[in-house]
Amino acid sequence: MKIFPSISKKSDPKTNYQLLDNEINGMDVIKLTSKPYTGILYTYGVVRLIEESEQLRIQFEFDVHENPTKVDTTTQDFRNYIGDILVELLDEGVIKNNITYTGGV
Repeated sequence: MKIFPSISKKSDPKTNYQLLDNEINGMDVIKLTSKPYTGILYTYGVVRLIEESEQLRIQFEFDVHENPTKVDTTTQDFRNYIGDILVELLDEGVIKNNITYTGGV
């Protein structure tokens, strides 16, 4: 697993991914549907919301499970791309009141 701080909101995440009906290790699988990341399957791990100087930063872990085009998933661009999707998923979860919090304080 990798831990990356990010989020830049440069892409339109609603058209860039698909939530699949299966899970890997109990985590929902996300399939990317737009170039250059088409076909990549990944899951999020631990997500942390960190308050810094009156701003909220998101730190998250993720695992790439399939990468059919062998795109480099260690770049900042990729981290930002899936970070934008994470923000979208968090927004939807808050609106629908279906986010599960498992953690400390």
